[in-house]
Amino acid sequence: MKPPITHKRRMNGKIGRCEICKLEIASDSSFCPTHARVAGNLREGYDAWNRAFGNVPLGTFFTRLVKLPETGDRVKELVRFYQNDPNRWR
Repeated sequence: MKPPITHKRRMNGKIGRCEICKLEIASDSSFCPTHARVAGNLREGYDAWNRAFGNVPLGTFFTRLVKLPETGDRVKELVRFYQNDPNRWR
């Protein structure tokens, strides 16, 4: 019997790495725990903006979000990632 897979996702015998910062990934994501948490918060924020302001285009949301002074560096990194590869948002 194989040993159980730990929180470190294994890919071809190697530890998976975050697509943004290259740290170890979370078990259920292609991002590290920090970027995975930020991705969830970003999606929740987008849903909240859509409820508050109507149907906000994703590009508009990203543009406005990065201009806010309270937007953190990890959020900005993830926004750039999604802007460069919009299909990953889906």
